[in-house]
Order: sequence, then structure tokens, then C-alpha cells
Amino acid sequence: MAIHTVYFRRLLCERKGTNAKSISAKTNVKLMELEKESNNTVKVKFIYQTQYEPDFGLIEIAGDLYYSSEKEEIKNLVEKWDKDKKIENEASLKMLNYIFSKCSVEAAILAKETNLPVPFNLPKFRKKEE
Repeated sequence: MAIHTVYFRRLLCERKGTNAKSISAKTNVKLMELEKESNNTVKVKFIYQTQYEPDFGLIEIAGDLYYSSEKEEIKNLVEKWDKDKKIENEASLKMLNYIFSKCSVEAAILAKETNLPVPFNLPKFRKKEE
């Protein structure tokens, strides 16, 4: 099992609000479509979305992930998708984690450019307890 790459098809960042006392960010990744590219590869279309509440802003990234594996696993992935619009757990976890890590970096850049908060918690230094 291997993820070849992710290509972004659309990057959208919109800041709606100007002032808010409290802003929360909710991030979601959806696998939208799975297409067989070859006997060993599928293309998975996805949308990564962060909504800032209350109606403060939006970051949306749409893209394609290319996933390769053995012929039998690819066949099973396509059959499961065609039947239930789902991907088996191990493959979907791998895909979702990869998409999330790749898109989170891009979302942080987009947030910076529009003065939105970064959509995830950054590590912080803390005073060492004595």
C-alpha cells in the first residue's frame, strides 16, 4: 500500500467576519469519489474543509489522492466503493491521515494570508515545573 501524491484542484479561503470575541474552527475531511486509474492505482477525490464559527470564515481544499496497492486490494476497494461509497478501514485511515497532514499545512498558509486563526493547535513551550 502506498500513497503516491496529492494534487490540489481548488484552494478557497474566505474571511467573512472582522471582529469576534470567540472563534472556533471545525475541520472535516470527506472522501467524495473513488476512480480506478489502473489495475494497481485508484484516484480518490476529497474535500478538506475548516469552518470558523460564528460564520467568521472558511478554508476549503479540494484535491485528488493517488493510492496504489496490489491488484486484488484495488479491486476490493473499487467494489466496496461502488456498493457502499465506503473505503475499508485500514486504507481509509491511511488516506485520511495523509490528506489531513498535507492539507493542514496548506490551510495554515491560507489562514495566515487572510488573518484567520490557524485551524489547529500549535505546540507551545511551557515553563518547567520545579
